[in-house]
Amino acid sequence: MENKLTEPTGIDWDHLSLAEVMRLKIHALLDRLGPHHAPDLYNRVMGEVERVLIEEALAKSKGHLNEASKSLDIHRNTLRLRMRSLDIPRRRGA
Repeated sequence: MENKLTEPTGIDWDHLSLAEVMRLKIHALLDRLGPHHAPDLYNRVMGEVERVLIEEALAKSKGHLNEASKSLDIHRNTLRLRMRSLDIPRRRGA
């Protein structure tokens, strides 16, 4: 099965660091925008990154907030606050 991300660009995504992947994706995003303005771009990008990070930590911990917060190295209440602000539902046993 071919990876859709590798085929068109020839980039070996599996061997790139997270920062390198983000740099390539953000570069492509800014290229697509060209001279146009994207309202609240910074906050939208940061929110997407934070959402994925929290959702993956929750999935790995099967919805256990304490375990997810420890893996993220943040307080459990901070995790709850961020989940609420990003509208991430709490699902136990996910």
